[in-house]
Amino acid sequence: MKFQTKMHEVDAISVDRVVSLAASDFGKLPVWIKKKFEDSCLFIGKHHVVVHDIYHCQITDKDDVLIFNSSKQIEVMSKKDFFDRYEDMWDKNNNSIV
Repeated sequence: MKFQTKMHEVDAISVDRVVSLAASDFGKLPVWIKKKFEDSCLFIGKHHVVVHDIYHCQITDKDDVLIFNSSKQIEVMSKKDFFDRYEDMWDKNNNSIV
């Protein structure tokens, strides 16, 4: 038998964009980022984001992407791995701001 991955959509934003928006205009961050921040599940530093849940605490790299998955949890993935797996629904050339 052959299998392929199921098509699904995710919300995602790069760590460097989160850090930049948090410093310049916190209100422009996605709602899910602000909610996780308010719930103390996400900490935004000068150069990194720390993702915390009941299973782990992860310090991100500036070249990572934060993904809001279908379980309403944040996953961390490198930009390379992210764009190997996902494509921008609006920009098929992957000129995304992620």
